[in-house]
Amino acid sequence: DSTLRDPFADIPSIATTKTIQAAQSFEVKQVAFRRSDSTPNPNDLEGIYNLSLLGAHQLENATGVIAALDVLRHDPTSGLNVVAAAVKNGLHNTRWPGRFELLRNDPPLIADGAHNVDSINKMAAALAELFAGRRWTVIFGCFADKDASGMLKSLAPRTTRWIFTQSRNDRARPIVDLIQLAADLRLRNVSSAESVTSALALIRNTRESTCVCGSLSLVAEAREAWLPQDSLDTD
Repeated sequence: DSTLRDPFADIPSIATTKTIQAAQSFEVKQVAFRRSDSTPNPNDLEGIYNLSLLGAHQLENATGVIAALDVLRHDPTSGLNVVAAAVKNGLHNTRWPGRFELLRNDPPLIADGAHNVDSINKMAAALAELFAGRRWTVIFGCFADKDASGMLKSLAPRTTRWIFTQSRNDRARPIVDLIQLAADLRLRNVSSAESVTSALALIRNTRESTCVCGSLSLVAEAREAWLPQDSLDTD
């Protein structure tokens, strides 16, 4: 049972903060428990959680974590003793650089390390959920062994402009291959940039809603190029 917060509600400008954060909240209840007036919440893991990751798929991930911890806490052989407050704090404080990360809020610039069809589909669903009706400029590059065709097909319905590029990684698919694939798929408004930095320069002073995706290496370079050096997560 989720209530999605406005992703831009409490986000200061990038000029005054090192990282742009967004959040969503959700409520957890264990439906198998018998409830009464004296024990309306029999499990202390029930309640409202705040998650600093966006997308419905992250709610699924978070509830899976909570369910697993609940099982382990009741298993006498696990040796796990985690209090409910620690679970809530852990989820609230979770940060995942490069996973549906807002690098700019207006217009949105999103960096997502989605690099296969399944993760691209989840990212596309999150775009539709959070930014209903918006169409995107997609900066895309992927590794040579990935299903580029499948990813581009998934992104096509929400994309108005494509900028193909490649990371510095040796496994990166050459830009010329992506341009040819785009022609085969009859994608429109296609251009290229020799590097991720060059691709970002093409949208930096525009009002285009932009998503960088297709490769974790690509997203890492996008964060490196876009964010101040002292704001980069190095853990």
